[in-house]
Amino acid sequence: LERISSLPRDDRWQALARAALRDDLYSTVADMTTSVLESTEPGSNAEDRLTAWEAQNAEQLGRAKTMFDEVNALEA
Repeated sequence: LERISSLPRDDRWQALARAALRDDLYSTVADMTTSVLESTEPGSNAEDRLTAWEAQNAEQLGRAKTMFDEVNALEA
């Protein structure tokens, strides 16, 4: 979110693109939360549920981490 917020918004199109990225991020976070809640055991604490979900989705999370690392390495 910090990276999105730091993007330029010098004109209308940049502001719209930035807003679209922010909306996509919020939607992804909501989808991930739903996935954690639906695919883990109710009654467990949040940390245990998240750990179980991460183990179930390790491959996809690895790909996402690689992409974020590449984006964060860019200077602009």
